[in-house]
Amino acid sequence: MGIPYPDDDDHLGPYEGEYPAPTDERIRRMAIHRLLRVAHLRTQPARVSVQNRVVILEGDVDTADLAAQIGAEVWRTPGVLDVCNALAIPGGWDDALP
Repeated sequence: MGIPYPDDDDHLGPYEGEYPAPTDERIRRMAIHRLLRVAHLRTQPARVSVQNRVVILEGDVDTADLAAQIGAEVWRTPGVLDVCNALAIPGGWDDALP
């Protein structure tokens, strides 16, 4: 599965044009609920905030893979238009990139 981009229509979900979009607070709660359902993500101290249906992830996580998994899980939340994954990893992202 590739990373969804804002210009792709396939990630917009059932709210586009059919129903009122969920509020930012509702999206935040749904995103947190999604993360709490996944056992190995539950222990990562990520902060979740939402502005204009854009989810912002902040905090320190153990690995780049976990940061990517958290971002991917949040993308699956209905009503999300974009995800700003600002999660930090030990050593920084420069060390994690191939």
